[in-house]
This record gives sequence, C-alpha cells and structure tokens, in this order.
Amino acid sequence: MNRRKANAYLFARFFLLATCSGLLLTAGNFRPGATQPGRERKLNVRTFNRMPLKVKQVKNLQKEDDGWFRDLEIEVENVSDKPVYYIDVVIEFPDIPAPPPQPRADGSIPSRSTTGFWLSFGPPRLGDVKNLATPDDVALKPGETYVFKIPEHWFKGFEAMKRTYHFPPEAANKMELEFSIISFGDGTGYVAGEPRVYPKKKSSDKPQGY
Repeated sequence: MNRRKANAYLFARFFLLATCSGLLLTAGNFRPGATQPGRERKLNVRTFNRMPLKVKQVKNLQKEDDGWFRDLEIEVENVSDKPVYYIDVVIEFPDIPAPPPQPRADGSIPSRSTTGFWLSFGPPRLGDVKNLATPDDVALKPGETYVFKIPEHWFKGFEAMKRTYHFPPEAANKMELEFSIISFGDGTGYVAGEPRVYPKKKSSDKPQGY
C-alpha cells in the first residue's frame, strides 16, 4: 500500500465514527475565527445520572508541541460499587468539519455527524451489554483507575485529517467526551447514558460470541 493510499485509509478510519454512530452531535462547517488562537484546549465530559465512571485526570492536554494528541492520557476511575468489564469512550471535535454522511445499508442518510474517534477497555464482545463476563476477563474494580492512551492508528488518522482539511491548530481545542457504552459484565450497564438490564442467563448458557 503506497503512502497516499495508507493516509486515505487512516483518514477514513478516523472518520468512521461520523458515519456509523447514532450518538453524535451535529457539527457545523468550520469557519476561520470560530475558535480563538492560543485558547486552552478543553475536554468537556458529558455526564448522566448515576454515572459509574468519572474522568479523574487528563495529562498532556495543554502540551505546546504538535505531538500533544499522541501523548494525551485520560485517567478514568470506577466510582461505582460494581466491577466494570467494558468501556466505550467517544471523543469528538465539534469545531472540525466531518465529511458528508454516507448512506446506510438500507439507503437512509444519517442526519448527524461529527469528527471524532473512540477508545475502549475490555474485550469487544462485552460491548454488547447482554453478554456476560467470564473468569478470564479483566475488570476495572471499584476505586480502580484505567488510563486511556491514543493508539498509533488514531494519531496517524488525526495527522492525515489535518493535512486534508488544513484546519488551524486551535480548531482542535474543543473536545467532547462521552461514555457511550459501559458494561458490568452481568447483563447490566449503560448505553448512551441509558440503563440497560437484561435477563440473567442460565448457567448452561454461553455468552454470545462463543
């Protein structure tokens, strides 16, 4: 794969969130001057009632060189009384324009899109709250913390996006964070801030994906 194709692939991956997720806010077209040069970067956390997680600390958000995105660290704490087995974190840049929404498989066009990416903790199968954790799955226990870091492929996608759109650095100053999926591994959790409770499976049942 040549460099141009590789950059296009990473750019598409960075924006995949905009066309696949139904959790996103509308993002307007970027206008020069919409953000002020030199303004501090801010990470706004969307909260909901009885949210079992909190952002305890954010490191390197104000780093002054271009590598701040690569070095960004978001420490999340389990403030509930139950172990958490899966976390899906959505991070958006509302001041950076997203590409036009792509048609879904049924031909409909998503009405909302924004620029962003996601981070996760735990095995993908537990992203479906119905699925149960096994003894081999690692949990974030009450009071424990986990540090989310930016994977290399997201950093490269971010850099490819900057080259494509030529937006000024301050356009990325505003960030929105949402815990889109939280699973306790017992058939309960939250999706987009709404509680989910599924009937407990019989001991003979196996979680989906097995």
